[in-house]
Amino acid sequence: MESADTANPSAPKMVLSSISGPTNTTSDLIIGEEIVTQGGNVIGIVAEKLTASQISFVYKNQNVFKEGQTVNFVESNIQAVITTLDSPSFDISSNYTFSRGQEGTFYDYGFVTRKSNAVEPNKKIIVYFLMDFMILLMMVILQQ
Repeated sequence: MESADTANPSAPKMVLSSISGPTNTTSDLIIGEEIVTQGGNVIGIVAEKLTASQISFVYKNQNVFKEGQTVNFVESNIQAVITTLDSPSFDISSNYTFSRGQEGTFYDYGFVTRKSNAVEPNKKIIVYFLMDFMILLMMVILQQ
């Protein structure tokens, strides 16, 4: 994700209402768990818990969430309604190749490589690495 301005970049954000968890807040959600719409055609992953009612997320398929949809958080078994969606940054992932760092039984560092024909970003970027058991967040600030 590349920032649209001088602010820090962010994955898309959603504000939730009617959260069914024990505290009725996003603190009941689990970073890295799947978010699925009823019917299962839109899937995302919780990236960050920003406030008691707002999270950031990354899409896991090509379909998109819509305001007013009811979503299920798979691992925590919580349900909520999306009241507001915001995409404050640009998705530039198609400009990069990704390596998880895993080859057979060899485990190494994951890395991101910009494609040779891709334009270099000129604002801050953030990279979300999705592992089987968690999401790692790394902010990269580019020098001009």
